[in-house]
Order: sequence, then C-alpha cells, then structure tokens
Amino acid sequence: MNRFLVLILTIFSFSVFANESKVEINPKLNKSKLNQNGSFGHNMSPNSYTLNKGDFAVGPYATVYGVTDNFMVGMSPWIYYDYNANNFTMKYKIDLGNEQAVSFQYMYFKTYGEFDDAPIKDYTSGKTRGFEYDFQYIMEVSKYYATYSNKITDSVTSHTTLTYDYYNNETYPYSIRREPLNNDPYQFNLSNLFEIQLQDNLLLQQEIGVLGLNYFYPQIIYGASLGFQFDDLYLQLGFSMTGTYEAYMNPDKRRNVYFDIIGGEYNRDSVKYDFSMHPELQLQYFF
Repeated sequence: MNRFLVLILTIFSFSVFANESKVEINPKLNKSKLNQNGSFGHNMSPNSYTLNKGDFAVGPYATVYGVTDNFMVGMSPWIYYDYNANNFTMKYKIDLGNEQAVSFQYMYFKTYGEFDDAPIKDYTSGKTRGFEYDFQYIMEVSKYYATYSNKITDSVTSHTTLTYDYYNNETYPYSIRREPLNNDPYQFNLSNLFEIQLQDNLLLQQEIGVLGLNYFYPQIIYGASLGFQFDDLYLQLGFSMTGTYEAYMNPDKRRNVYFDIIGGEYNRDSVKYDFSMHPELQLQYFF
C-alpha cells in the first residue's frame, strides 16, 4: 500500500502546494457558455465549472441547464442509452476567490430492463452479478463528488476530486466499478485533473489518481485528452485507463475481470491483474 500512499500525496500536492502567482482569467476563454471552457472534465475527474444562469449545454455526454451562475442540473444521454440507466445530476460551485473554487456534484443512476440469464455470485464477497453475452447493466448507484479547483497560471488549472459511490444494486455494474474483493457496497476514488490551455481553442487535460481506495487491490487511474473549442461547440477526444499496479507493471498479463466472469474463470489472480480502458469523448453545443 506504500506506493498508493505516495500516489495520494502526489495528487494532493498538485493543488495544495501549486501556489504560483495567479493572474486574471483570460476573457477569451469564456467564449463558450461554460464558466471557463467547454469541457466537463473526465469521467472519473470532473472540474468545478458550471453553466451561467439560463444557459444550456446539449450533447451526447451531458445535457444540462444553468439554474444560477453557480448551480446546474441535467442528465447524460450517453449513460441513458449505452448503460440503459435513467440518470440525474446536479452541481453547485462555491467561488473561494484568488482563482480558486470548490464544487459539490451528485449523480444518480438506475438501470431499466431485465436480464434473461440467471445471475451468478462471486466467490469472495457473495455479491450477485448477472451476465449474458448481449448483456445489459443492472445497477443503482449514487455518486458524490467534491472538487477543489486551483488556477495556477493563466493557462494551467488543477482540479482535485474525491468521489464516493454507493451501490444499492450492483448485479451488473458499469465498468468503473471494479471487483473490490470485499463486502463494501461503496467505493472511494481520488484523482487530479490538470487542465492546460495550449491555445485559445485547444485544451489539454491529464488525469492521475486512485480508483477504489477501499479495494483489496486499488487501481491506478491515468488519462489524457485534447479539447477543441469552436465558439459554442466543444469536441473532446481522449482516453483513460484503470488498472492495478501489477497490471501496469506486467503488460503481458493484463486482463479484464469481466471477461473472466463471463468466460466462467474467476479467481483472485484475475482481479490482481485487472485492467480497463475507457474513451474520454465529448461533443457539446452551448446556447
């Protein structure tokens, strides 16, 4: 666990000790209707930005409305269609001054539809997991995010996020819920997203963190993306990875635990080398 303690301290150091001279936000970066730029961050590592009052963002990743300048509500069409899950989200931001802010976000997913196949139980936790080759997700989860944002320079901002997920039902959860090898119906994640404005219309984001701080085998998060800003349109292309330390260090042994479950081969070793990759895709229109 020492290597994860070092990683956690490194994540916190990005925001806590990065106190270089602050400058005012470049007005050109506000050309989208999001308070800073067009990005909502990464799947595991959001930012603290909210819509301005009365503004909308529409897209596959998120459809949201600015109730006030610091409070927005909405849902994700992507989660609804790809994860067969009704969902809802809201975010409230508090400006701390000196180019710093903290936000609190809540998300709720609950899947619809039924499994045709009988569920199975894993050997360690006794939790029920269902499967079929043309599978649907079956889950109910509440997600709580606390994000601290610190603008370091005119082009670099750090977003540190602590996430708590609680699973009321995880018969077949979405892929960011890895096998914890314990009976906890929850998980903690800690991550940092570095946002670098390369040009007025080009954004680089890099992410590092830990998924499942309470897991038997916590997993390292790493991701990167490029964002392209076109007035009120924003396009983001990138990827993120989650995997145990052993999976990162032994690329020939990488495997996805869900393939082992579906294939009927499931043991602790398969979790020890668990590895997964996810797209970081956003296409948003702001009006």
